Amino acid sequence: MKRIKSLHFVALCIFIVLLSCKKGTKPQIEESKPKKEEPTLPVPKDKGEYIPIKLEADGATLTLKYKENTALLTEIADSEGSKTVIIYNMDGFPQKLERYKNGKLFFIDYYEQKDKKLTNKIQSFDHDAITNRTSPNGYYTLTYNDQLRIGTIDYYNNNKKLIKTSNLYYSESLNLLEISSNGTKNSTYTYDLKNGISSNIPFSDLFTLQLKDWFLQCQNNNITTLLSQENPQNNIDFSYEYNDNGYPSKVILTSAKIKQGITITYKRLE
Repeated sequence: MKRIKSLHFVALCIFIVLLSCKKGTKPQIEESKPKKEEPTLPVPKDKGEYIPIKLEADGATLTLKYKENTALLTEIADSEGSKTVIIYNMDGFPQKLERYKNGKLFFIDYYEQKDKKLTNKIQSFDHDAITNRTSPNGYYTLTYNDQLRIGTIDYYNNNKKLIKTSNLYYSESLNLLEISSNGTKNSTYTYDLKNGISSNIPFSDLFTLQLKDWFLQCQNNNITTLLSQENPQNNIDFSYEYNDNGYPSKVILTSAKIKQGITITYKRLE
């Protein structure tokens, strides 16, 4: 049984690969329903908002830290030596994301908000810990739909040449339903109707573009299936147990190659 790091890498690798598709026409789609109807749960005892602080599986741990008295995510660290640090500007928007391995910086993303409302550009750099030098690694530009969700991602190389365009489509409840290219589905998703693991973490949709942490994609509700039309062997099923407040306390991820249980600990936002 793989460790948590390996598993969240598998889940988000599929997401990242499928984001590499070419621009297509928006299909007519409806929100999918989970394969199995979850049992009716009692009304949450506490209607407060919660954020995840720890995920554990098979002796491995993923720890999340936040800016004091807020839900602004500042650090994700695992027990295998990987760490992500997120820095915000004075307006509370992401400014820089740094990725470390065993204490050594190796990758940096810079975020830009031209109108001080939405992030519309992310510029990436590789960092050499030995020479302490950075080198550009291309950039993304983002456009948003009417619901202020990321609708199109254009990828450019260092010569400002467009190399990829991805299109993301959502349900009425703002869950990501499909990534497509040229009108053809590359991946589809279904969700439960419960509180999303990352539903109270601002900018988690931006962070999923760089990170391999699958739970950040549960921005509204929680993923129950991830289906890859190009690589069905990479399909993943997610099943959940919920706490009294309606958030997943345990997740079972199942694919053709792996099955893993993950427990989640939260803290209440004051």
